[in-house]
Amino acid sequence: MSRDTLGAVWLVLMLLVLAGCAGMPKEPAGPPSGPPTDFPAAAYLGVPGLAGQRFRIVPQASELRVYVHRGGRLARLGHNHVLRSHALQGFVLLASDPRQSRADLYLPVASLEVDPPELRRQGGPELASVPSEHDIAATRGNMLGSAVLDEKHYPYVEVSARIAAGMLPSPVLDLAVTLRNTTRHRQAPAHVVRSGQEIRVTGELDLRQTDFGITPFSVLGGALTVEDQVHLVYSIVARAF
Repeated sequence: MSRDTLGAVWLVLMLLVLAGCAGMPKEPAGPPSGPPTDFPAAAYLGVPGLAGQRFRIVPQASELRVYVHRGGRLARLGHNHVLRSHALQGFVLLASDPRQSRADLYLPVASLEVDPPELRRQGGPELASVPSEHDIAATRGNMLGSAVLDEKHYPYVEVSARIAAGMLPSPVLDLAVTLRNTTRHRQAPAHVVRSGQEIRVTGELDLRQTDFGITPFSVLGGALTVEDQVHLVYSIVARAF
């Protein structure tokens, strides 16, 4: 291998270290306290107009996972990632008329963990690589930074759900997802299990970053990128109150 070739390889490796899941941004602040200012909590807390049984989401028992995949010609040099949060909060209403059932929830984006080791172990070949602590910290910093989620200006993801079709326990939900002050509607099947005073809602959903004004992260002129589409898997536990 010539000196020029070795130099080019070294430059690529240095760029991957510096950008790579890129740089080492300052550690973001922790999740904010309290709900978003426009969150419709009053609709569930005694204001007339919503008839049905009301449930409050239990954050510790609920989970959101987000699967993010690498792309580009040099994808083999990057990592796929899995994000997790146990900070979903909000309410669910099960009405006697299913068309009146609804849910409203929010997630502080700073609550997202990057690559919990146990989830990578469970993830099979797609998550078989082992990112370093530096990679994980840099990935989280970039994710919360101004180019992606912009946690400083948009600290929450908000979701409002209604039943678009079907019946319990397997409705199709109309989901209004608000991220970075942009709302997009998606329909996706869900499964609802009720046990006494508790319900569990599970489902999956694909979202594209570009739909919310986010340019997927890339380095080396797009040779190593984060794919536009991300895959969400959720399990929401809520208890009657």
